[in-house]
Amino acid sequence: MGSERPLTEPGRQVRVQKLTYDGKPGYSYSAELLEANTRIVVRAPFQSPHGRPVFLPDLGITLEEGELWVEYYYRDRWYNVLKIFDRAGQLKGYYCNICMPAEFDGQVIAWRDLTLDVYIFPDGTHRVLDEAEFEASDLYPPDIRAKAREAVTELLDLAARGESPFDELKGGG
Repeated sequence: MGSERPLTEPGRQVRVQKLTYDGKPGYSYSAELLEANTRIVVRAPFQSPHGRPVFLPDLGITLEEGELWVEYYYRDRWYNVLKIFDRAGQLKGYYCNICMPAEFDGQVIAWRDLTLDVYIFPDGTHRVLDEAEFEASDLYPPDIRAKAREAVTELLDLAARGESPFDELKGGG
């Protein structure tokens, strides 16, 4: 009789909640649910936490209010992928957070960050970010460190093959 379909029905607003590895809340925001299976996909305009553009010096890019982000969270993978489009609809790149598999209760997508990040540019080149911070941290036990490193390799392999969510890289340059 009752159905949980409304909890996974596209078009609803859900909350995205970043957590630290030990479960402390980080930033959160509202997003539109596009898909909810093993993979959860949402769409949200970028909202600067400071109300102004955010320059990422390691990447040479600026994140601006109104850019469209399509975000891919996985219940069975150790990363998420934030596909960033500029205001004109051009792909700016893929910001990939290495994290524990996401949890989704139908209303909140919660993910635990593991410090390490990967950015993949529209031409398929990439940069691994925060490696020194990740290596220096004593938070992560050996099995978590191994999963994080495997996730970096998996992301780079998917991007090199132009597989989802890196579809725009197919047959690229």
